[in-house]
Amino acid sequence: MDTGGVKVSSPRLSRRVALSTLGVVACTATVGCSQQRQSSATYPSYESLEQLVSASSLVAQGTVGRGRRTLDGNTPVALFNLSVTRCTKAAAVGQKLTLVMPDTKSPQRRGETSVSADRDYVLFLDEVTVQERDGLADEGTVYSSVGGPQGIFTVDGDRARPVEATTLTTYNSPDGERLPQDSTGLFLPLERIFG
Repeated sequence: MDTGGVKVSSPRLSRRVALSTLGVVACTATVGCSQQRQSSATYPSYESLEQLVSASSLVAQGTVGRGRRTLDGNTPVALFNLSVTRCTKAAAVGQKLTLVMPDTKSPQRRGETSVSADRDYVLFLDEVTVQERDGLADEGTVYSSVGGPQGIFTVDGDRARPVEATTLTTYNSPDGERLPQDSTGLFLPLERIFG
């Protein structure tokens, strides 16, 4: 759309940026002291694997490379490459995807959830279009996690574990089969995600 040289923000990105930069000051207890920190932003909530998959452009498993800090408009973000080893889109296997995540080293994003370099993840991703970005137009195809931290799982053997407490409680089965739990917490068996 021609805007006559005027920069127009996308309502979808504005909503994403607003949701990802909202923070609530909360007290969290730690051993021997208490501190204030910014909690994770407010994101849509998904209760079943089916809902999370349905909201995703793709679901990918892979190793995250080193990130670099930048700005998307006025929002501090970090860009990471994901080396894809499994994916719901076969063409993406063996490729590197660019991820945009909160820059958790920035004071205004502290307390939010992101990924860490050199770790394996299963990520439920949605493509962020060029029109939705203020400062990342030259980055090519960029993805963000669906539901913020709810779309980020660490890989633990044949299991994917949520990085934060999640509202995701069931598989996409007609009988509402509950997520399994072990001594470490809830998990998704990788074969249930990738078949």
